[in-house]
Amino acid sequence: MLTSVLNIRLTDHIREQLGASYSPSAYVAIHTEPDALVESYLNVTGDPAAIPQISEIVIDDVTALRTIGPTREELGAAIAELTETYSYFDNQTIGDLLARADNAPELITRFRDRSAVLEDVTAFTLQRFITRVMPLDRYIEVRTVPA
Repeated sequence: MLTSVLNIRLTDHIREQLGASYSPSAYVAIHTEPDALVESYLNVTGDPAAIPQISEIVIDDVTALRTIGPTREELGAAIAELTETYSYFDNQTIGDLLARADNAPELITRFRDRSAVLEDVTAFTLQRFITRVMPLDRYIEVRTVPA
């Protein structure tokens, strides 16, 4: 859900409003092993001269999501995107679930009920999650510019 909201926000602000990048993107992954970890990756390309401004907008967007949360439109679009994504699966996915079912039978239930989880997500719960997993004092910014 957070990946979708970040992609929507970055696309709206950096591409549509600022015109500074064609394809900003975000990726958020939750890992449980070997240690619990939430990994967030935000990638924005653009004119090297505009990188400081783009960086400021990204930080401002994350700050706004932490303090205010996603807009109703962003949340609705993210839920719609995930609902559609969850309606598709393939034989490999089912095969992997069945192969792992003996050791982790809850995986099949979680897979089957994954769309229902979306009903419980609110702007407030997502804001709380963002606050926990994206602290503003714990990020690494890498800028790659031509020599």
